Amino acid sequence: MNLRLLSVVVALLAFVPGGAGAGQTERVVLVIIDGLRYSEGLGDPARTHVPEMGALAAQGALVEPFLNDGYTYTARAIPAIWCGAWTGVTDFSDPDCGGQSNSYAELPTVFEYFRKGLSRPADDCIYVLKNLCSWKASFDPSYGPDYWPLYHAEGVLDTDVWQEAQTVLATQSPSFLLLYLSGVDYAGHHLGWDAYLSAIETADGIVGSLWETLEADPDYAGKTTLIVTNDHGRHTTDFTGHGDGCAGCRTIQLLAIGPDIEAGLVSTVPRSIPDVTPTIGALLEFPTPLASGSAMEELFRDPTGVGDDTAPGTEWLRLVLAPNPTRNATEARFLLPRRARVSSSVHDLAGRRLATLLDGEMEAGEHVITWNGRDAEGGSLAAGVYFLSVTTPGKTVTRKIVLLP
Repeated sequence: MNLRLLSVVVALLAFVPGGAGAGQTERVVLVIIDGLRYSEGLGDPARTHVPEMGALAAQGALVEPFLNDGYTYTARAIPAIWCGAWTGVTDFSDPDCGGQSNSYAELPTVFEYFRKGLSRPADDCIYVLKNLCSWKASFDPSYGPDYWPLYHAEGVLDTDVWQEAQTVLATQSPSFLLLYLSGVDYAGHHLGWDAYLSAIETADGIVGSLWETLEADPDYAGKTTLIVTNDHGRHTTDFTGHGDGCAGCRTIQLLAIGPDIEAGLVSTVPRSIPDVTPTIGALLEFPTPLASGSAMEELFRDPTGVGDDTAPGTEWLRLVLAPNPTRNATEARFLLPRRARVSSSVHDLAGRRLATLLDGEMEAGEHVITWNGRDAEGGSLAAGVYFLSVTTPGKTVTRKIVLLP
């Protein structure tokens, strides 16, 4: 099965019962804060400069660790967030910008996945940023300009961008909105420590006001998930720069809040930039077939409503597979609230059991099992779609696995 054919299969199977699937989320707002070092953001236990995001974290979920696992500079990390993968970036003469040099992503973006997957018009998918020649989405023949977002590039300061975003929310009510705030990175590079901290506080205030706006708007209240992240951090020992593999550059933040996000959760499942777009796809139920990341399903609320105080064996199992899609092996991580008998197996599309991964008593806590893409006899399985299930008495959770060629 070639990659394009596999993409079609994935798209057709994107909403298989038992997969991630959204519950109440109908709209997603993504905020990218450029160049915020984690130690001055949500990595500060006191949340000194990010009190608004700290308050939202208590109502939503955090990922620790969340990492930039590739290039720690904006020109590559922003497209990686868009694409759900580290993508090549190509320069071109942009006719929309008077022929000046610009760049586009080589892989399809979240905008294209959203618009094509859900058949949405451009004004339902809006990108708000400062006034510049906006980097473009892809020219992929299966997606491309017909599925690009509507760009709103206005002003210079983050407060200008926020003002434009308020107008967009009030007048156009897009189902997917990306808000890009560049002020923190600019201040860190050019304006000194105090200005850098002030820019963080401004961005934090915008995020707080944004959530208040969404919760007060009947088009968004109770059906919107807000995701806040950044593209890279800053050097551990020198806040004025970034771009290498130091912890300060790589460690970033991921905050999510919404009707399908577990309140007060701090997830320790390691995640990175490519996982953002597949998570948006899972929430809004559109496929992201060429993304290398996987949906952060461990952040989602229990759709069954079953809690830990129920009878033994009926608990919700927090099951996440990564990497997914995979060419070699994937790890299945699940959280068992109490001791129980657990079995795990892999099935094909016809429901035939191909491999048994686990069968026995297990203690409470987090467990990891690995599937190497082989059947019970050790034979390599063909590329395609499979299903991995974890079962306790009275409860089975199933996740789809895409095995690449």
